[in-house]
Amino acid sequence: LGYYFDYCSNCSNKFPNRIIWSEVSREEDLRDNYRLFKPLSYFDIPADKGEIISFDYFDNVILVRTTQSSFILQPNPQQLQATGTLISLGTGDFLSLPAQELISVPTGHGGQQDVLAEVNTKFGLVWVDTNEGKVFLKPTGGGFEEISSYKMYHWFERNLSKGQTYLTYDPRFERLILHYKEMQGEVNKGFTISYNFRTKSWISFHSYQPDIMTYTNSTFYSS
Repeated sequence: LGYYFDYCSNCSNKFPNRIIWSEVSREEDLRDNYRLFKPLSYFDIPADKGEIISFDYFDNVILVRTTQSSFILQPNPQQLQATGTLISLGTGDFLSLPAQELISVPTGHGGQQDVLAEVNTKFGLVWVDTNEGKVFLKPTGGGFEEISSYKMYHWFERNLSKGQTYLTYDPRFERLILHYKEMQGEVNKGFTISYNFRTKSWISFHSYQPDIMTYTNSTFYSS
């Protein structure tokens, strides 16, 4: 490097693998502690599996999805009381334990590339990995399922690749609605398909191609 090289000319202060948290705010506080961030109140996810796309608090853990993999974080390690002796797992501090990869493989597995390609339902958290062409479910109560493999394994691998994926939940019929949008000029060449959580099967293709999908406690909406 040259003598006059500016080492900070392109510094952007971006940390795509970092989770940062604020102080706790209480009703009797005279200031908004949610706007206060201590210098060491952060946690870095391993950077070799891509940047963080989304994370959710789910089943008492934080499930973090990067572009190539998924990680589990224990927010507050539990303490065990045994015969008068207190046994601590970790320090007890917030996010004091290392991240655990959901499925540990060198190339990554169970990642997520689009923040809209997820939905949280009463059956669990569902997200899409378009790089792998797979749909994953983290069921409520534990476990990990690749629901795209249920008689549709190769079909999803061939058809989830270049476009954008949207998910929603239909509480009336207890089904997942997946819309894949792939524009060719002004024409959407994508598809909409539904999955039944009870029968664990992909049950139907649909003719509608929504731009937006959302749901309430009784039904879902699309436009």
